[in-house]
Amino acid sequence: EELDDFQVAIERPAVFCKRGDGITLQCRVSHRQPDAFSYQWYHGTARLRAGNKQILLLNPITDQSVGEYRCEVTQGDVTKIATTHVRLVGRPTISSTKLLAVDKRKQDQTWSWIDVTDSESIDHVLTLETGQTLCLQVESFNDKVHFQWICNGHQNGLPQDTGLLEIENVLEADSGTYYCVISHASDQKELKRLVTRTKNFKVNVVKCMQEGEEFVATESLP
Repeated sequence: EELDDFQVAIERPAVFCKRGDGITLQCRVSHRQPDAFSYQWYHGTARLRAGNKQILLLNPITDQSVGEYRCEVTQGDVTKIATTHVRLVGRPTISSTKLLAVDKRKQDQTWSWIDVTDSESIDHVLTLETGQTLCLQVESFNDKVHFQWICNGHQNGLPQDTGLLEIENVLEADSGTYYCVISHASDQKELKRLVTRTKNFKVNVVKCMQEGEEFVATESLP
């Protein structure tokens, strides 16, 4: 096998990480004698003094660590290059959290969202009567995110692809603790591990009130 007959590649074309992480970049050579080659790593156009080995360790990751990394592999007069990118990521950020009880049986009623985005309370409590519609909404500043709604620790057939949870004609059985988990919609394992969880929505559904009684949707803080 000729030494100048080789290919080079870095395992991952993009590496997603958080500030403070430590990551390892490895340049692989399609040859039985990888130690017979010389290696040089670059960050952008800057030549890395410690980057003369097959493996490059970056620890810790800072804002200055992001960007393109390339490894030049040389044997004799032949040089081949492999590249990757290091990107900083964080947990998805919630832009708004709202809750609403709608009585669709009363067309003359006007209902408005209760915005609890900046509430410091641990839980949000919403009381409805049977037959009404429960609406919980979460929005994120991030693009391409995945929403997963949970009630009492289970998915229970709740929507998993939207920030809006709407349950029409609620029953007492719909009472429980709801929350939403937001994650990056990506195949990258590093991104999937970065999730944001909303505070709890404690939903109490009571029997429909008698005619003449007034119902008011309330959000109470513990």
